[in-house]
Amino acid sequence: MRFVAKKLVLLALAAIWQISCGGRTLGGNDNTASADGTTSADGSVVQSDGCTDNCAGEPVSLAYEPNTAVFVAVDSTHVYWSNFVGEVKKVSLAGGAVTLLYDGDLWVDSIALDSTYIYWNDSSAGILMKVPKAGGTALEVASGYAQFEGPVVLDTTHVYWIQNITSDSDKLLKAPLDGGAPTVVSEVTDSINGFAIDASHAYLLLRYSGTIVKVPLEGGATEELVSGEVNPGVLAVDSYRLYWFGENGSVVKSAPLAGGAPSLLAESELVNLGNSSNATLLSLAIDGTHLYWTSNGSATGGDKIGTVSKVPLDGGSPTVLATVDDWPYDLAVDATHVYWTNFSTGGYLMKVPK
Repeated sequence: MRFVAKKLVLLALAAIWQISCGGRTLGGNDNTASADGTTSADGSVVQSDGCTDNCAGEPVSLAYEPNTAVFVAVDSTHVYWSNFVGEVKKVSLAGGAVTLLYDGDLWVDSIALDSTYIYWNDSSAGILMKVPKAGGTALEVASGYAQFEGPVVLDTTHVYWIQNITSDSDKLLKAPLDGGAPTVVSEVTDSINGFAIDASHAYLLLRYSGTIVKVPLEGGATEELVSGEVNPGVLAVDSYRLYWFGENGSVVKSAPLAGGAPSLLAESELVNLGNSSNATLLSLAIDGTHLYWTSNGSATGGDKIGTVSKVPLDGGSPTVLATVDDWPYDLAVDATHVYWTNFSTGGYLMKVPK
């Protein structure tokens, strides 16, 4: 299974073991609750690690996931995530009892939210599903195309995803949120290594050609915006700019949405720490002021290490929000916090103040 744009990078060394804003390191592989931890009805450990909701920079564990937490999304009341056995779960933003929303009959490859549903795709079965956020019956949104891939992206009427046709040919597909036959937005002789949408266009990051192109959401000709990138991956967009991991994933870059020369926003904090494992940029998210990402690697002796970081959208000094002795994977942001999954057997769903 080739998940879109999740492989990246040699990185530059900078403050590996530090946490900004008075924060501290919190381990991610201990399967027991802390002194004030509780256990939810399904046996999941919920930790607060002695920290209240306003943790002044400290990372907090919201839930323990015994089957490895993978993809994460957040709304105004809950955090939602998937795990390695194909389940979808949620927990309150403050932590507490974990609710199982989907029982794992199909693989959950990527998740996205609207006001009512959680959407995900099963890459092996070629099915796109949704389930009510409040709980209930899972429904099929689209099927019939093999190799559905993430990310799953929504607008007000449609859900968008990638079909990997061959190793060097991909399609961007869409289907109505209420279900229906998929239609092709764009087909490229390349690997779509990330995509994002706005109100009028989809933006495709093409791995082999090292370009970023845009195409109308209704389909049509592509227009090149950025060229000359080396194995770029993961793409986000706001009203003004494109953001991605560039130069084999070693840096965070941006370019004007209308086209123009890319600029360097940041290098990540981790580097090969004395063995053969390279540090890796994995996931990014943006809000109105900053870009956030996860990075992981291995320290001397093979111990896991990872960071969650941010940088202003117009560039500046990066800030390390959290350092963990685990591998941070997917992340999401709301108005006050960054949420992420720790990618390990017996992993945690985490948050830290922005």
